[in-house]
Amino acid sequence: MRRVTAVVLASLFLASGARAHDPGLSAAEVQLGQGQLIARLTFAPTDAARLEGEHLLDIRADGAALAPVALERRVEPSDVRFELTYPLPRAATVTVGAAAFDQLASGHRQYLAIRDEGNHLLVERILDAQAREVEIPRNASARRTTFGAFVALGVVHILTGYDHLLFLCGLLLTGGSLRSIGKIITSFTVAHSITLGAATFDLVRLSPRLVEPLIAATIVYVGIENIWRRVESDRRWLLTFVFGLIHGFGFASALKELGIGANGSAAVPLLSFNLGVEAGQFAVAILVLPVIWKLGARPSFVAR
Repeated sequence: MRRVTAVVLASLFLASGARAHDPGLSAAEVQLGQGQLIARLTFAPTDAARLEGEHLLDIRADGAALAPVALERRVEPSDVRFELTYPLPRAATVTVGAAAFDQLASGHRQYLAIRDEGNHLLVERILDAQAREVEIPRNASARRTTFGAFVALGVVHILTGYDHLLFLCGLLLTGGSLRSIGKIITSFTVAHSITLGAATFDLVRLSPRLVEPLIAATIVYVGIENIWRRVESDRRWLLTFVFGLIHGFGFASALKELGIGANGSAAVPLLSFNLGVEAGQFAVAILVLPVIWKLGARPSFVAR
């Protein structure tokens, strides 16, 4: 039974591995100035390839739609960037909406930050197809960046990151005491936090073309180990730490896709995103572990 479970996990990975980080992330930085609005958008190359035309944002002033007077497109090694300039008349309210959701994968999310002409943050939000626009009074006061948006993003990222979920479930499949499982989760947390921070601040750079196959390899290895080797759960934290370093680069790709770290203001997003990832991991562990412990009490589940 244990072998069957591992094979099922491997099959799920093979079915979803190519879409491990779907449904996708993008970023929009909007700056309100005197007489103009400048929007800078960042998309992953695979998402940018889906876009048709140049209708990326819906900008309205007091309900009247605005059209861009300038557009620049720049292709970078890891992303595609757009800069749009809109004339901005005097208005009581400005509405900023994401217009590309219908062209992107279902579930795509866009991080939106709106700043005033002094570069002070006015609005920070995660948009999706159901909540795709923000209305802001022109006299809105600046506020500090909050944890909320990035904590939520971290939770969603782990819950929709099928590769990370498969790895975590594969580790937990061997069961063990609360102490040994705590060591496994803690070592994974410490390890991916190290590389998440290093990659976000560009201290270490690894191409996604290398990171994604390495993450896949960690899942395959854990699956094979579950099937053919009897591993003592008290010692598995060592392996988990090494593999956690690799997964940290995968987590960092989410923040890099949003442009976090490019302007040096990454500390708050990094911390809150990491907290969201941990919350998601513990939520999964709380749901999965009772099932594994119950199955582990059955002789047919334990490999002989």
